Amino acid sequence: MQFTVAPPPNTLIKMSNNIGPPALSPDGKSLAFVGVDLHFNRRALWVRDLASVEARRIEGSDGAAFPFWSPDGKSIGFFAAGKMKRIDVSGGTPEPLADVSFARGGTWGADGTIIFAPAPIGGLYRVSARGGAVRAVTHLDEKGGESSHRWPSLLPDGRHVLLFVRGAVNDRRQDSIQVADLQTGERKMVIAATSSAMYADGSLFFVRNRTLFAQPFDPAAVQLRGEPVPVAQKLQVHGSGFAMFAVSPSGILCTQSGSLTSELRLLDRRGAVLATFGQPGEYSVPSLDAARRQFVTGIADPTTGGLDVWHYDMDRNVARRLTFNAADDWCPVVSPDGRRVAFASNRSNFPQMYVISIDGADEERQLGSTRLARFPLSWSADGLFIAYREMSSITQTDIDIFDLQKGTERHFRASPFAETEAAFASSGRWLAYVSDESGQPEVYVTSFPEGSARWQISSGGGTQPRWRGDEKELFYYSAEGGMMAVTIDTRSGFKAAAPQRLFACELRTSRDDMHEYDVSPDGQRFLINTTAGRLRSLPLTIAIGSPNP
Repeated sequence: MQFTVAPPPNTLIKMSNNIGPPALSPDGKSLAFVGVDLHFNRRALWVRDLASVEARRIEGSDGAAFPFWSPDGKSIGFFAAGKMKRIDVSGGTPEPLADVSFARGGTWGADGTIIFAPAPIGGLYRVSARGGAVRAVTHLDEKGGESSHRWPSLLPDGRHVLLFVRGAVNDRRQDSIQVADLQTGERKMVIAATSSAMYADGSLFFVRNRTLFAQPFDPAAVQLRGEPVPVAQKLQVHGSGFAMFAVSPSGILCTQSGSLTSELRLLDRRGAVLATFGQPGEYSVPSLDAARRQFVTGIADPTTGGLDVWHYDMDRNVARRLTFNAADDWCPVVSPDGRRVAFASNRSNFPQMYVISIDGADEERQLGSTRLARFPLSWSADGLFIAYREMSSITQTDIDIFDLQKGTERHFRASPFAETEAAFASSGRWLAYVSDESGQPEVYVTSFPEGSARWQISSGGGTQPRWRGDEKELFYYSAEGGMMAVTIDTRSGFKAAAPQRLFACELRTSRDDMHEYDVSPDGQRFLINTTAGRLRSLPLTIAIGSPNP
């Protein structure tokens, strides 16, 4: 038997690097997932009794990510605000258990121990389900190219744990599923795979090229038997190594399959369509160079789910692929002279910034090097600086500045809140950005390069700021789905008028909190990545009945 679980009203069930897959309770009767508020991007846990028709929000779970169940099904573990926490299914005050930094999954044992990955880099750790001392249980083989152990899932004996090992990237990813002995620390290779794995009802469930397979598995011998059998196709997969599926010990299966397709359209200030580029696809983060009639965007491969950067000639409506690495390449930003593209890539096993020339004349090069994830956001008009988002272990997501002449970087906006979506004004004197310090995302402007003065631009929720070329107007996307325009006066200081709505538009849900539209320098044309009436959130599918081979 199969049925679907639709997202709650005004809520998205979204695949993102800071949300993670759903989780089925040990008895297979309940489903936990992270729901994202459609208007304000706020996250919380939701639980659906599979015998019911509605899900309910778990109060006290604000900011939740990567849920996992307690063995008795009465509590849920999750990650939020730099902590691993537990909360009763009935809701209430969550109990902090351990410090984390952009954690990568957890699993709760019958002995009251939680195994978890506290950070994108490093091994697995253990802690009591009541908190206390944290101890390492696996260690990276850095000489062998390992950078992360993540997405743990305990096997029935409670002594061994499945884990996803992020390996080196050569002509292809060297990732694998392994089993670790929690008493000795020894590990054994199980299978090469592109995402996390789970064991249930005698089979190992794993994903390759967006297909979920089940293969007989002997957990005592740590050995696969027989042949893998496809169970579900076109799963949503993420470059950080997880897929949108869960399976209960009895074999009840939850998947999120399909594609969130969108279109790239050019609109005028009234929202009228002037042109459409390419065919519907899985696009992300368009970056427009209107002066040269070109733009760049990320496109997901329909077979593997992998991301690459593509270039579009707007006059000829011709697309050309720019990146060919086995890793994910996305989040492109075109340079002011239209000759280069900055982009993010996880080819070093965590997102870093790279630059490539559009004509292919120059070799790709990396901008700086760190063990923190970085995503380019905006290139200053003089070509000297790139504003980028950095995932900090202390202050969530910050805005930093890379100096292209000096090859140096510096912090710019860092606080306990999430700052992102930076955009340089053409003069270089101002930087627009988004912060959730008020409890919801709002657009702000600060002075550059000192970043001392600051003004709030949006009200009632706003994201994705973009400037007009003469910086006399600032645009943003409202929480209600409208393209907004704000008149700006910088003749003596900085003054912003009240926001005015230009038109309604349905942008594709942002993959990693990036912009999904861009604006021509004259402020008259908008390149938007729109779902155009298609689904903005895929449902979850529940399959009851053994899918085992």
